[in-house]
Amino acid sequence: MRALFKTEQYFEEYISELQSILDQNKDKVLDDEMKNLRMKVRNCLYREQILIASYSMGASLKAIRKLYLDAVNSVSANYVGEVVKFKMGRKIYDSLYVHHHDSILRLISIGILLDATEELKKLQNKLYALRITNRLFDKLINYKIPNHKITSAENSDCPTAFNRIEKIAFKEAPDEKSLIRLQTNWYSTLNKSYFLWKDSHLTRGRGYFGYWSFSIAAIAKIHSMNSDKLINNIFFPTDMFLGSNTIHQYSISKEMGLLKRIDELICKMGGIRRSTNEILALRKDILRMKKLKYEATEKKVNTYILKIRNDYTHEVPLSELAPYFDGIQMELSKLEE
Repeated sequence: MRALFKTEQYFEEYISELQSILDQNKDKVLDDEMKNLRMKVRNCLYREQILIASYSMGASLKAIRKLYLDAVNSVSANYVGEVVKFKMGRKIYDSLYVHHHDSILRLISIGILLDATEELKKLQNKLYALRITNRLFDKLINYKIPNHKITSAENSDCPTAFNRIEKIAFKEAPDEKSLIRLQTNWYSTLNKSYFLWKDSHLTRGRGYFGYWSFSIAAIAKIHSMNSDKLINNIFFPTDMFLGSNTIHQYSISKEMGLLKRIDELICKMGGIRRSTNEILALRKDILRMKKLKYEATEKKVNTYILKIRNDYTHEVPLSELAPYFDGIQMELSKLEE
């Protein structure tokens, strides 16, 4: 396992479900042509999610390369402007909807990490055919395909949600501290209005496939940065960055250990929607902390545990929650060491 937030069984079931959908859609033909096009584009996203979920589960880089080829071939064959290009009223822009932009950025970045030049050429050709003018894509592709032209800032259409990564990608010589800072704050500053997969590990269903910062890793590779603060960040795709078939053991802070226990409790209660405001507020407090204030956090956690033990009314038996309460208390005790 590479990802920290779910079990191997979860990923096996998640991948199996997506593969089942792909198998069902393989020969399906819908009456409406636009629905057909949308189904094929959704299939592209499913293949990409299988790719990333497989990496999260701990698949070898050889297996990842095959899944990457499948995902890129699917995009090359099925992305059409009518579905993926941003529209406002009747006007169609030469840019992608945010979730498609997010997907293509991941695929380009993974291509850089895997040194998959041929697959990057396929993505290059598809973006050219769609007339996508995006200087962030161009900058990354140019690393492996030096004759690829980079769109000017004036003519580039890049969603504002990607401004931070675009800005650092175009620094002439990005300093390591800036990249580390971007990596450290990457997940916490993502806007859920655009990145709908954020916090998907807190839902009862299956929507989480991995929170890897492939684009930051691609920039780190381009500029030969190899800091421990990048490599040990739990969202950094370390094995892919290093080209290693081992499973990197990330260093987990005490704050992250406590947060994981609280996340498990939230899932056990039924996810974000069924959890109380107190536990959600506590989670936000921990995420925002630069350095955990033990006394204040201990008081909040213990107050919440006492309240939930007295007032818990959800369908999950209280006895099932006891290990999670005990786990939180155990993590808190570690903070005193």
